[in-house]
Amino acid sequence: MRADGLDPLHYLIDPAHGAVRMNVGELRQLGFHVGWDPDDAPSHHGAVWGIGSKRRRVHKIATTVKRVDGEDATTLETVPVYNADWTASLFDMYVLGNGDRTWIGSRRTLRQCRDAFEGYCKANGL
Repeated sequence: MRADGLDPLHYLIDPAHGAVRMNVGELRQLGFHVGWDPDDAPSHHGAVWGIGSKRRRVHKIATTVKRVDGEDATTLETVPVYNADWTASLFDMYVLGNGDRTWIGSRRTLRQCRDAFEGYCKANGL
């Protein structure tokens, strides 16, 4: 993207979305396979394979490029759960707040995740 003169946030089409930057070398040191994977995505799209149950380790090396609009002490993070053909079958939901990351369930769509997060926040006075 840099070589093509694009801003790191070039592909964020929804201003409410956030973005993180991952260091490929650090991902490879953790034993992941990293490569180019444009499948119907922009040519700058990459992928990381082999994350499985190591999501927390990956999360620790991510650098926030842009926070989600309206993000405060309590934020929703969604992590796709992929099928063998790399389609997302579910989204795991995590609440981020005060340095903690708590799994609160899984949903089939991002809209369902947002609704569940809003319900979680109301129920917990957040």
